[in-house]
Amino acid sequence: MTVYHAQIIVAADVHEIHMCDVISHEGQFWLVPEWLDSQDGKWTKPARIVPLATMPHQQGTSYPEFVVNDPIPKSVLFGRPSPEEAHKFAIVEYPEIVFPSRRGLH
Repeated sequence: MTVYHAQIIVAADVHEIHMCDVISHEGQFWLVPEWLDSQDGKWTKPARIVPLATMPHQQGTSYPEFVVNDPIPKSVLFGRPSPEEAHKFAIVEYPEIVFPSRRGLH
């Protein structure tokens, strides 16, 4: 599994710049703001994925590989998005994507 990185701006009371993991899945790139690891440490999976195609961004060849242009609401990445946000950003909750453990990589 190749994990890329995106520089994002999290929209909150005070906007914050963060790094976010990115994976390639079904022919497109997806933000992975949080990972769920198995208790036995054998696998990991995204808690939520958000397609980069739903937001203006730049793609480069060095770290970070992506830069998202506009702030992303904190609820889209880490909270409970409104139905409008979930639709606009095409959020997929608990996708059936499982990888071997990434311990030490995130």
